[in-house]
Amino acid sequence: MEKMAEYFRPDTWSLLMVDEEKDELYFAIAVGAAAEVLSKERLKVGEGIAGWVARHGQLLIVPNVEGDARFFVALDEITQVKTRSVICVPLRSNIACSE
Repeated sequence: MEKMAEYFRPDTWSLLMVDEEKDELYFAIAVGAAAEVLSKERLKVGEGIAGWVARHGQLLIVPNVEGDARFFVALDEITQVKTRSVICVPLRSNIACSE
């Protein structure tokens, strides 16, 4: 994630993880002006651009979120940060947890 941040130099970036029991995404890592607020937020799988990516498992690059119906404007309202563009990449792991 640090390499991605070095390359793209975003104002804000985050890593969302899936809470499979609740069918939600949560901000496991958030960096930037909205980090503290984002750490308390959750999205439903399918909600917003990240939720769409989580549901479909496909990379999504949105150069202008204002023209994309998937964009979840409520997060911008909560954080008071204006999102202009989004790159969202699904990451999958085959690591099994055992007790």
